[in-house]
Amino acid sequence: MPYIFRPYRLAEQMTNQIDACVALLHDVAEDTEVTIKALERELSPDVTEAVHMLTHDPSVNCFQYFCAVCTKPVAVTVKLADPAHNSDETRFAGCDTMPAEKLAAHHEKYVRTRAAPTA
Repeated sequence: MPYIFRPYRLAEQMTNQIDACVALLHDVAEDTEVTIKALERELSPDVTEAVHMLTHDPSVNCFQYFCAVCTKPVAVTVKLADPAHNSDETRFAGCDTMPAEKLAAHHEKYVRTRAAPTA
């Protein structure tokens, strides 16, 4: 499935407009040239604050990152939905451009994610 559909699929799982907007934009600052500052000029703080929290700065360790995410309910909602969607391997059906090793690594990563204890 083309990547562009991934944020749409995630947004479809949300129950309100703010959560849907955050789901659509949650990877934008990490994966594109669009900055949080640019988003702030166009969108409400409810959306941009959550997107900012979901944008993982590599200089911040994972524990601190997840602690920050947990301070904003919309960020938690999107963060929990994201790996659930990522672990749906049916989205790779018919994918003939991804090497088998990468598919196997993806499968193993999300098997571990689903098995991780939750608080």
